[in-house]
Amino acid sequence: IEVDSVVENDAFAALRNGDRKGHDDALKKAAERLAGGCDVIVLAQASMAHLSMSLSETLKIPVLESPSLCVEALSSVLVD
Repeated sequence: IEVDSVVENDAFAALRNGDRKGHDDALKKAAERLAGGCDVIVLAQASMAHLSMSLSETLKIPVLESPSLCVEALSSVLVD
């Protein structure tokens, strides 16, 4: 397994300035750049989670987001 980590400073700056569209656009562009060379993308911040479904449809690869993965993991631990 090879893991690449990408930080989009422009997206964070946009979010800090209240520019949700700029944030989302920066993340979409980064995901498009990555999609050609990977099998799956994981959005690691809760502020990105709302993009997972649309990106997955657009990019034709799985796009996961950490909040739901965390809830699933916690749920399985608590059920056991």
